[in-house]
Amino acid sequence: MPLDGKFKKDWKVTSSYGYRVHPIEGHKKHHNGVDLWGPKPKIWIEAWHDGRVLYAGPSRLKNADGSLGGIGYYVDVRSKINGKWFVSRYGHMVEDSLKVVKGQKITAGTRLGIMGNTGASAGRHLHFEICKGLSLIHISEPTRLLSI
Repeated sequence: MPLDGKFKKDWKVTSSYGYRVHPIEGHKKHHNGVDLWGPKPKIWIEAWHDGRVLYAGPSRLKNADGSLGGIGYYVDVRSKINGKWFVSRYGHMVEDSLKVVKGQKITAGTRLGIMGNTGASAGRHLHFEICKGLSLIHISEPTRLLSI
């Protein structure tokens, strides 16, 4: 799982994949991942699967005021699972908390960074998404990931 702890005990889904009213923009917009939140003040984000880090750093997007936008500080990991390629994205991490670098080979459970509120975010959480090839995977329930 992408967060330290147990699903529904230590963390929960706060926004699912699909259309929703965007918490900042205030209009209906597609959400490409799932948002996860937990009450502990420091929650480590962990790699969902073995892989190689494609990117670790700040979003290239900016807010209207010039501040960091998009998914803030994030990590992309490329994994080969049952002969198929996936990219998992972990967003909104605390600045200076990233523990991996581009090109690094990692294993499932590797600490990537700390849940934060960077970028275009309405509160502390992890934005987690997975692409299979170029297609986003509908993640309505994090436990579904175990069956991929």
